[in-house]
Amino acid sequence: MNLFERRIESFNKHGSRGSKFLRKESSVLMLSGGIDSVSVLKRILLETDESLYVHHIHLKNNEGAEYERYKKESEAVRKIVPYMKKTFRNFNYTESTIDVKQIDQLKPDYYEEEDFSLIDLQFVPDQIYYYFIAGLLAKISISDKIYIGTCVEDME
Repeated sequence: MNLFERRIESFNKHGSRGSKFLRKESSVLMLSGGIDSVSVLKRILLETDESLYVHHIHLKNNEGAEYERYKKESEAVRKIVPYMKKTFRNFNYTESTIDVKQIDQLKPDYYEEEDFSLIDLQFVPDQIYYYFIAGLLAKISISDKIYIGTCVEDME
């Protein structure tokens, strides 16, 4: 058993959350840069004292041939995050990039269009990426809640 496998075994044996009485509540917020996620960020910062892990995905998809949506969202987030930290309180902030166009590169050498249409895979709803990343961050940060847009998912 290698070190990585031992850590997973220990993690599973001792639990991932630890004592709720010994840690502060925490949440993950997926920040798109839109009005909904910014208003939720402000509300959490004002109305709670929980630790907050905010994450933005630069989601490169097929929207906007001339000026992609992810660029507009990135511009907004670059202004919003420093403003919110300065005006309200500090929080953890991270970013990642997902290029959904790379899905096409996953097709096997033997692939034939009549076998299976890849068109459906090119239009995976954005929410799937947000839930996937949010779930990972909640597990890593031992968070109790996930906020995606105006929706909250309780992790208990």
